[in-house]
Amino acid sequence: MMCDGCNDGYHIYCVSLPDVPEVDWYCSKCQKENNKNENQNQNQNKEKQDLEKENSSIALNRSPRHPIEKLPNILPPITKKRKRVSNKN
Repeated sequence: MMCDGCNDGYHIYCVSLPDVPEVDWYCSKCQKENNKNENQNQNQNKEKQDLEKENSSIALNRSPRHPIEKLPNILPPITKKRKRVSNKN
């Protein structure tokens, strides 16, 4: 039987298999390498997801440079002037 990863040959009784599998089969060396690569890919994917999450939260928290409600009052509020009633007799 041949490993589908490295093409090394193995006896089915030496690898404790009752029959030649119908699916891809990998020797222990290739399985370790595949597991190592999968772990690296998972770590890279997690780092990428964390970075995307961080970037999206930064984008959501970003506000316009000077939103109107945050501008200081430059002019005093407009008040209606009262007409003074004179007490001229």
